[in-house]
Amino acid sequence: MSGTKAGGLKARDTNLRKHGEDFYKNIGQKGGQNGHTGGFAANPELARTAGRKGGLKSRRGRAKKPQENPAPESMSESEGKTEQKGGNSEQKRDSQ
Repeated sequence: MSGTKAGGLKARDTNLRKHGEDFYKNIGQKGGQNGHTGGFAANPELARTAGRKGGLKSRRGRAKKPQENPAPESMSESEGKTEQKGGNSEQKRDSQ
C-alpha cells in the first residue's frame, strides 16, 4: 500500500512491469467472476438461521414494547392537588 500519490504511481509502475500490461484488467475480471456467489439473498433459510444465532448471542435483552403515555388529564389533576394543598393551609391560617 502506498502512503502518497507518488508512492501509488510507483507501485502501479512496478505491478505493470512485473505482471504485464493487462495486470489490472485481470484483477477486475477475477473480481467480476467471483461477485455472484449468492449470500443471504440466494438462501433465505441461511439468513434466518444466522439472524437467530445473532439474536441469541445478543447482550441487549429483549426488545421493549412501546408503552402508552398516560392521559394528560390525570397528570394535571395530580399537579393541581399539590397546589391545592398549599392553598388550603394558607386559607386555614387566614380564617383563624
